[in-house]
Amino acid sequence: MKCFEMTKCTEKDRKNCIVWSSFQSTPEELDNIRCWVLKGVYQEENKAQLLKCRKCNYYLMLNNNTGIESDLRTDIAIVTCDGVINNDRTRALEKVWETLKKNSKYKVIIDFSNVNNIYSCGLGLLVKMHKEADAANGAIFITGAQGYVLSVFTSTKLTKILHLAADKQAALEFFDLQRKKIEEAKAAKIAAEKEAAEREAKEREEAAKIAAAKKAARKQ
Repeated sequence: MKCFEMTKCTEKDRKNCIVWSSFQSTPEELDNIRCWVLKGVYQEENKAQLLKCRKCNYYLMLNNNTGIESDLRTDIAIVTCDGVINNDRTRALEKVWETLKKNSKYKVIIDFSNVNNIYSCGLGLLVKMHKEADAANGAIFITGAQGYVLSVFTSTKLTKILHLAADKQAALEFFDLQRKKIEEAKAAKIAAEKEAAEREAKEREEAAKIAAAKKAARKQ
């Protein structure tokens, strides 16, 4: 069932709907659309619309009890998990990850503050996500892990592999620092290239002056 079939949206309503405007050329993709964020439609300036969608009965019905929610920033995805990361929720998280990869979102914060248990399949997926994000120059940060879940990470030595942070703010600060380092490196590279170009131009100018002086000397 398509969203507008359930909500009985009028044609006028659809014209103002970001989901409809994004998928009207391929309406088949509107079948059981779970989340327009994950469908790649989300934009930072439409965060207010996202909050409205989370109050939508259609959205809530399709996302009921998945235990996995996601939110996208301009370059950082935030995934919120809760309860037990069992087989079903591991599959749900994997679907989220596949969608993020398709959208080149390799900087991810996974909020585990409300997770109380995780199965081995979930642990395996986290390791896979970590490796794939790292290979794409990104990072997966797990925040808020505590109690039994943290003891599982410790006993399996995943604390030495995965990136763990106390909370979202700590993870965001890491990404901000990483971004600043990248920007500084780019600025340094540009400055070095500019300096090299100026030095080369000066050398060419000096060479031209020497050549002109030699030519003038031969004429005398």
